[in-house]
Amino acid sequence: MLFLVAGCAPTEPVSQEIRVGLILPFSGPLSSMAGEPVVEGSRLAVEQQVPAQGLEVGGRTYRVELVIEDSLGSPEVAVEAARRLIN
Repeated sequence: MLFLVAGCAPTEPVSQEIRVGLILPFSGPLSSMAGEPVVEGSRLAVEQQVPAQGLEVGGRTYRVELVIEDSLGSPEVAVEAARRLIN
């Protein structure tokens, strides 16, 4: 079970960053397939696709940050993790 939660930048951003949330099972039966490999792939994608100075959106430059939560392979824990990322 993989969830992605991306923060959208409002007209006047509160911070100069775009946060991308990943909710992955680092524990349980799916951890070897969907935990660390997905995190490492996500980090690699950000490193390779986002310029060192940040990502330009609407004439402003934002730093991209990955925020990672462990779902423990449980739907209930994943819901709580999604709530934390949203808040």
